[in-house]
Amino acid sequence: MASAPVTLAERLGYSAEDVLVIINADDFGMNHSANLGISSLLAERRISSATLMPPCAWAPEAAQISRENPGFDVGLHFTLTSEWAAYRWRPLTAAASLVDDSGYMPPKILHVEQHATGEDVRAELHAQVAHLRGLGVDISHIDNHMGSVYGIATGRSFLRETLETCAEYHLPFRLPRYAETTPDGLAELEQSTAEVARLADSLGVVIPDRLATVAFHNQPEDSPAKLEAEWTELIENLKPGVTEIYLHPFVETSELRASVRSWERRVMEHALFAGDAIGNALERRGARVITWRDLRDLQRGERG
Repeated sequence: MASAPVTLAERLGYSAEDVLVIINADDFGMNHSANLGISSLLAERRISSATLMPPCAWAPEAAQISRENPGFDVGLHFTLTSEWAAYRWRPLTAAASLVDDSGYMPPKILHVEQHATGEDVRAELHAQVAHLRGLGVDISHIDNHMGSVYGIATGRSFLRETLETCAEYHLPFRLPRYAETTPDGLAELEQSTAEVARLADSLGVVIPDRLATVAFHNQPEDSPAKLEAEWTELIENLKPGVTEIYLHPFVETSELRASVRSWERRVMEHALFAGDAIGNALERRGARVITWRDLRDLQRGERG
C-alpha cells in the first residue's frame, strides 16, 4: 500500500496533526503608523512575521527597523496596486502597463488584470526584491498586496511569473494549498488550489496549507469586542497543518486618519494583538506559532 503524502507539517519536523500558525502583519512600510504598530508587535513577539511594501514612502524606515532587528521575520509584500485616494505610490520600474492615467499604480486589481503584461509584472517583482535587498532586508518570503497576482477579478493571474521569481530567489510564497473562505475572494479561485499548488511544487516553492483572516474594513456596529470575537472564532477553527493568519495592525495617528479608510479597524487590530486574548486563544487551540523563515529554511534545505 502506498504511503500517504508527507505533509508540510511533517516536512517541518512536526506531526501531521499539529496546528501550526504563522501570524503575519501586512503593509509594513505603507506609512509611519504601520511601522509603529507592526514593529511593536514584532518586538513583543505578538506576531511572527511581516511583509514590507517596497514602493511606499515609508519603506526605508521599515527596512531600517528590519536591519536593526535581525530577529524580525520580514518578507516582501509584492505591490501592484495603490488603493488610497489621498496617498498614492508608483512602480519601481517605468512600465506603462503598471500605472493608471494619473501615473500611479491603479487602485483596483481589475485594472492590473486588464492592463498589466506578464513581462512588466515579472520585472517589477525583480525590482522590488532588489530594492529591499539593497536596503539590507533579509527577505523571508513573498506575498501579494490586495491579491493582484491571483486573478481574482477576471481569472487572469500572474501566478506563474510570481512563482518562477520565488523559485529564482528560493523564497516561499503566500498561496493556499487548500481552498478555504477568505475575505479577499482568493479561495473562490479553482486555480488557486490544486493546479497552482502543483506548479509551486514543480518549482520547489513552499506554500502554506491554508490562509485565514477576518474582514479588513470597518463592520456594522464594529467594536473591539466584535473584532476579538471574530479572531477568536477563527483561531478556534484552525485545522491541522500550516495556516498563515494575516492582519493589518496600525497605530492611530493623524496621518493614518487622513489617508486610510477603515483605519479604526486597523487600530483595533493592533490593540487586540498587543494584548493577551490572541495568545490565550492560540494556547487553548493547542497551536504552535512558527515563522516564514521556517518555511524558507525548509525550501532551501530541500533544494540541497
